[in-house]
Amino acid sequence: MPLFVTPPHLPMKLDPGEDVRKMVSGVTARMTEGDWRWTADYMNDKGAKLKARGLRFGFHNHSNEFIPLGEGTAMDFLVAHTDPALVSFQLDCGWAVAAGVDPADFIRRHKGRVSALHVKDVAATNEPNVLLQMDPAEVGRGIIDWPKLLAAAHTAGIERFFVEQEAPYTRPALESLRDNFAYLSGVAG
Repeated sequence: MPLFVTPPHLPMKLDPGEDVRKMVSGVTARMTEGDWRWTADYMNDKGAKLKARGLRFGFHNHSNEFIPLGEGTAMDFLVAHTDPALVSFQLDCGWAVAAGVDPADFIRRHKGRVSALHVKDVAATNEPNVLLQMDPAEVGRGIIDWPKLLAAAHTAGIERFFVEQEAPYTRPALESLRDNFAYLSGVAG
């Protein structure tokens, strides 16, 4: 499976010396509603094939899927045009916030479609964008309202949470992990 799903006429081709974020953002910016429909159909097709083998297709977002499309975003479009029996979503809270999206609101609007959360925080210095740029922070040291977000996740029945510290790393990994765990343990009660 590709990291980013795009129609065949918009291949993810990295030229020598090209920045991967610029390449991906450039392709995403050229995608039309028809291209996003192709992507949703691709996801449904792969989801059906995986379901036949006892597996489930899950989609993990980055900030670029929150590009405006119609009355919402491309991510809203993917949720609306994929079959809930075949496709679930792992909402990356950090990338959603990096794009200016409230993850608790997204979960409430798409109840039943988000099966897991990628837990990471974003620094107050982050400028909302859909260009795969994020100013990361350790969980609880950024701008995400974790009590609100975890309450929305609980109400929606989300039970799987994956903590990740996004690069660049400012502290040793085990120190960050310890602090992330301590913060989340305190918030989750």
